[in-house]
Order: sequence, then structure tokens, then C-alpha cells
Amino acid sequence: MNKIIYTLKKVAPTKASVLITGAKGTGKDYLANYIHQNSLNSQGSFTKLNCAATPQNIIAEELMLENSQNIFYRTNNGTLYIDEISELSPENQRLLLICIENLSESLNVRVLASSNEKLLSRVKSNLFKEELFYKLSIVNIDLPRLKDRKEDLHHLTSYFLNNFSHKHQKSIHTLDESAIKILLNSNFEGNIRELENMLERAVIMCEGSRISSTHFIPNISSNSASDIFNPHFVPDLNLKQIEKEYTKFVINHCQGNLVQAAKILEVSKRTIYRKIQDEAAMNASISQ
Repeated sequence: MNKIIYTLKKVAPTKASVLITGAKGTGKDYLANYIHQNSLNSQGSFTKLNCAATPQNIIAEELMLENSQNIFYRTNNGTLYIDEISELSPENQRLLLICIENLSESLNVRVLASSNEKLLSRVKSNLFKEELFYKLSIVNIDLPRLKDRKEDLHHLTSYFLNNFSHKHQKSIHTLDESAIKILLNSNFEGNIRELENMLERAVIMCEGSRISSTHFIPNISSNSASDIFNPHFVPDLNLKQIEKEYTKFVINHCQGNLVQAAKILEVSKRTIYRKIQDEAAMNASISQ
């Protein structure tokens, strides 16, 4: 990542086209935004065209030179970010190539593109135009998966906790050892996007000042107890500890309503009082 950051700092202030590759959720959009914000066109618009989510006939209209309101004209003095460019049809690849070749001094557009797969393999299979590939990839940045860069977890976690604490009006900036253990043992198949979702959900569930392993438990289905144990669950608690943590989780889920919590746990309200009596640091705000 240090090498990627070094490259970004060198390429961002130029007009060079950049191709960003990497698996879903590795942060391609973040990089595209970073390049735009640090470019000569940072005061202009940042226009995103998603080739997978936009019908190909609409894309064709956007790329027609005869259309005076096409996407290049609307993005003049800004950055055009073409996401999932591998999904572009052969005809639209041709139109995009014509647009890029016709960029002049009077039309100032910085072009960035991203792909979930390495485009060179599609070029070799005649699925992507070779000339367009080289036009787009003056610089090619390939993002590694999160599981291969666990050393970045600390910085990413701090960044997301600060964002989500502000968003949900809470003051949560740290994780306890149990939560850290879950993150370190996760494979993060969804990469940074999965980490982002995990932490936002944990911030929402947390009523204290620190995230713990219990806050990573997903919504619980009434059909199966196995739904409690997600792929990130680390079985290092005994039954007594699990009972205590689950009781706290249910009370938090019920926003301190002990009557509602007692119904979910199928115990009396008195039993819950007894279970939490010795918990001075109980995270839930208990309503009477």
C-alpha cells in the first residue's frame, strides 16, 4: 500500500488516465475520488458512469459525439470515472475510444476507469479493445485484497469508527480485545466494504464507548440459534460467558426494556435483574 500511495501522489496532479483494478470492495471508488480531489481538475465535477448498472443503449447515447450534452461535455474541466469498464459492450468500447481520441484543448476531461478483473486478460481473449486498454492505463493501480493487507486494519478501523460515530451521534473510538480478535481472524471476502458494514452495524448496536465481540452479532432470526454465529465468530467463550454476553446483547437490542428482553429470553424479569446485578459496567440503559 505504501507503493500505491507513492504512485497516487505522483499521478494525481497530472492529466494521465488511470486504470484501477482489484476485487469488489477493495476501495477502487475511494482511490478514484482521491485522484480527483488531488488533481488539476479538483474544482470541476466528478462524474461516475457505472457500466454494469447502466443500460448499454444509454451509455451509447452518452458517448455519441453528435450529442452536445454527452457525458464528456457535461464533465468538462472535471473527472470522468468509468466504473466496471470490463462490462462495456464492444460497440461502446469503440465509441469511448473515439471520444478519448477526440479530446482537445477546448474539452478538458480527466479519465479514470476501474475493473474488478485485470483487463489485459480480456484483451488477450479479444473481449476488450487493445487500443482502448492502453489509452486508459497510462498508469495501472492494482489493489490487493484486505486479507492480504491486515496491517492496514488499524488505520481503516479508526477511520470508519470516527465516521460512523459522527454519523450516528455516538462517541466510540476503540475496540476491546475480543473485537480485535474477530477482525484479525476474518478473511474479509467482501474486503473493505465488509469491514465498513461490520463496523457501522457494531456502532449502531453499541451503547458504551468501546466495541466488543457481541456487537458484531448480526440480526437474530427466531428460526435458528445458529444465526447468532456468523463467519467471524471466534469460539473462545465458555457457556457462562456466552449466557452473560447474550443477555447483555438482548437488553441492548431492546433498548433497556427488561420486560421485552425477558420475553425474548423466556425468563422472568426478576431473573434478568439477578443476572445483571453484579454487572456494574452494564452497557444498556435499563428502563424500569
